[in-house]
Amino acid sequence: MRAYSELSTAWIYKGNRQKGLEYCNQELSIAGASQNDTTRAMAYASMGDYYLSADEKLLAFRNFLEALQVAEKSNKESLLSDAWEHLSRFYSSIGEYGKAIDYRMMMYRQDSKAGRPLDVIRDMYSTGDLFTRSKQPDLALKMYEKAILFADSMHYDLLKVDPYFRIFNMYFNLHQYSKGYSYLMTHQSIVIFLQNMGYQYFLDQLYAMSMTELKKFDSAGYYFRRAEPDMDRKSNPEQHYNFYTAVGDYNIRKKDYPQAIASYLKAYRIGEEIKDLEVQETCAQMLDSVYSMAGDYRSAHLYNIRYHSVKDSLRDMSRDADLLKMEVENDNQRRERLAREEEERVEHRHNLQYLGFTIGLVALFVVLVMLGWFAVPAGFIRALGFVSFIFLFEFIILLADKSIQRWTHDEPWMVLMIKIGLAAVLVPLHHWLEHKVIHYLSHRKRVVTEKKIQSEAS
Repeated sequence: MRAYSELSTAWIYKGNRQKGLEYCNQELSIAGASQNDTTRAMAYASMGDYYLSADEKLLAFRNFLEALQVAEKSNKESLLSDAWEHLSRFYSSIGEYGKAIDYRMMMYRQDSKAGRPLDVIRDMYSTGDLFTRSKQPDLALKMYEKAILFADSMHYDLLKVDPYFRIFNMYFNLHQYSKGYSYLMTHQSIVIFLQNMGYQYFLDQLYAMSMTELKKFDSAGYYFRRAEPDMDRKSNPEQHYNFYTAVGDYNIRKKDYPQAIASYLKAYRIGEEIKDLEVQETCAQMLDSVYSMAGDYRSAHLYNIRYHSVKDSLRDMSRDADLLKMEVENDNQRRERLAREEEERVEHRHNLQYLGFTIGLVALFVVLVMLGWFAVPAGFIRALGFVSFIFLFEFIILLADKSIQRWTHDEPWMVLMIKIGLAAVLVPLHHWLEHKVIHYLSHRKRVVTEKKIQSEAS
């Protein structure tokens, strides 16, 4: 089952969704014939991943919720953690970062309680990533620094690399290049790591961007030229885009508009290749401006039209995203309503049972008292009294259980201590009260008869 899940994830990641779907279906067929919680949760999560990759987000959400429900019923920490991670990723994909952070923090609390330090650090910096995406850099920085301090407490320097990189990337994405470069230079372990991994070109690019910000154009140009060959050979499309927009910005500041146009055209083509409308929008807007600065108003007009066309497409996508959020919220509300209705049905059923217990208990004691008026064998009264008092005190304990669980939050040692104290009071009281009542009822008829004889004799 685990193999099918991993294969499904791998094929989806490679872009072959059809192959991924085949493995998902095999998982579901196995899960359908199994009552194993792990099998079922993994199958729902894999199907959710498939729908998410196919941009069928509502179906993805429903499958992730099914995985969560299975995990909650099983109460297995590994399944809960996996379900929370999928839901965090889902909410992040639709821009609901608040809910994504909530699920990630649930993972953090569980991992902290279970004493899993590696997972705790991952939860910290992943939460920082979500704060970064939601445009809350101060909170993001706090989470990254918290992860670094935690790694320090473990004396494990390698665990600090990820948070360091994320802090640097945060400055990079905020276009605070000088600040990012200074931060990087104060943490030489990251610099050495990048150099050893063959990423010197990345450091050169960052230095060039920092020099551009400081208007040291000669130094910036030198390091851009030095970084470009390795950048072309080693980097991915996103890094290419960042490099060419940075070079374009450098040339605009130098007022070398033809070179700026050439750089932004390369960045625009990357946006077309990876079908990223936001990249195309940014580049079209910049090309409109740069062509105008260069006096080529015809080309500027062309890219102005493209800019507004892409902007309209993004607006339509934004509306679709808003509709999706409403559908997800409606789906959540429907599930919450069904869960609330089920809770109300269960509570109503329980209340009827409690009422039945109360009526039965009252009836037993009424019968027990009435037996004291008749010539009934003492053994029968004792037997009925024993049953009645067992019923009474067990009913008291049953009523107390809910309050005990609420007060103690189901903490075993606290539940045990309270129940020991309760038993220490109720058991002696039970025996004493049962003895007194049964003794009185068993002898009541004889006492009344003796009094009647004495009255007649006098």
